[in-house]
Parts: sequence; C-alpha cells; structure tokens
Amino acid sequence: MKKTLSLIIICFLTTTTFSQSSAYEKFSSAKTMSMPFVDKTDMQIDKTKIELTEADWILYQFNKLEIYDSDFQYNVYGKITVNEFNLLLIERRYREETNHWAVFISNDSKIISHLNIAYTNSEGFLYIESEIDKEKIIVKENNDFNDNGYSETVYTLTETGFKKE
Repeated sequence: MKKTLSLIIICFLTTTTFSQSSAYEKFSSAKTMSMPFVDKTDMQIDKTKIELTEADWILYQFNKLEIYDSDFQYNVYGKITVNEFNLLLIERRYREETNHWAVFISNDSKIISHLNIAYTNSEGFLYIESEIDKEKIIVKENNDFNDNGYSETVYTLTETGFKKE
C-alpha cells in the first residue's frame, strides 16, 4: 500500500512539474512588445499569439481575471519586461467584444496583479485603451454611462502590483 501511494505521489509531482514547465515555455515564446506600447482592441495581433486552453487558464490561475468561459477565445498575444517585472498581455475575444489584460507574473509563474488595459464591444458605449511606457501604464477610458465620459488613470508597476497614482 505504501509503495503504491508513493508511486502515485511521484507520478503526480512529475506530471505537475512537466505541465507547468511546458505552459511556461509556451508563454516565453510570446512576442516581445517594444516600448512605448499602445494597446487598442483593434490592433493587429500577429500569428505568434498563444491560445490558452481551459487547462492553461486553471494551471496559471488566470481565473483571478475571470472564470474561463468556453464561448470566448483566450490568447497570450505578447509580453513586456519592465525593469525586472514580467507582464503577459492576454486577450479575450468574442464576436462582439474584445478585452485585454496586462498580467504581472512572478518568476515562478504566479499572478501578482492584473489590470484591464483595453476593451471594446459592438454597442460602443465603453472603450478602453492604454499606453505602457517604462513602469507606467496610462489607462484611457471613454464610457458613455459615466457623467464625465472620458477619464485617464495612471498606474505604476511596483513589486506588489499595479499602484494607482
């Protein structure tokens, strides 16, 4: 019984380590974006994007962004290194809606923080675009349902995540 249990545990640990290593390798092949980087949902995302399966979504805890929904298509479409910080750029696509996040990933592939950096839908009442330059992200939002309509929010990337200025 003990030998069987030990063998099961060793197989589980080996499989888990292999899965994490393979997924991390998939992310490292994402296109490196140059700075300053302007993110809009209508930008052309090239063929180097990496499709995220539900297994990837769960393995890398992207459910912190939202619960995986098979009606959407999820992709890593780029990466940015800011000083010693690593950002993955993740896209969620649907036929009438597109959403982008910047996800701050630690060296051991844990999510430290995330930020919605681009959004649009077919109704057009909400539009978000961002500019990333050095350790600053400027999120520009045009929302027809807000009294102000347009706003800009500046975030600084720190060791603990995105800090609103």
